[in-house]
Amino acid sequence: MSECMPAQTPEADWIATLRAAVERSSIRKVSLRINVSTTVISQTLSGKYPAKTDNIEARVRAHLMACDIECPALGLISTARCDAEQRAEFSSANHVAIRRYRACRAGCPRYRGAPAQKGGAQ
Repeated sequence: MSECMPAQTPEADWIATLRAAVERSSIRKVSLRINVSTTVISQTLSGKYPAKTDNIEARVRAHLMACDIECPALGLISTARCDAEQRAEFSSANHVAIRRYRACRAGCPRYRGAPAQKGGAQ
C-alpha cells in the first residue's frame, strides 16, 4: 500500500508520523505546518479526539508524508499542493482554477469536500 493512501490499522502510519514530527520539533510547530490546532493534535495522539480524524489524517499525509500524486487537472503535484488547491476559493477569472475546481468535485478520490451540485458553479 502506498504511504499516500489511508492505512487500515489501529496505530496507523499517519499517527506514527504525526507523533514523530511532534517529538522532533514541537506540537505548536506541527500544528502550524498542518493547519490544525494544538488541542486537536494532542487529543488525536492520546486517542481522545471526539470526532472523525479523516481531515487530520489527510493533512498529515499531505504535509508530513508528502509524495507526488497525479491530479486530473494539474498533472503531477505534491500532496501538500493538492490539499491547498482543494481549499482555494473558486475563481472564474482563471481557466486553470476552473479546471481544478471542476476536477476536484467531479469524483477525484482525494477530494474531501462536497461534490459539485447541478446548476451551481462548475
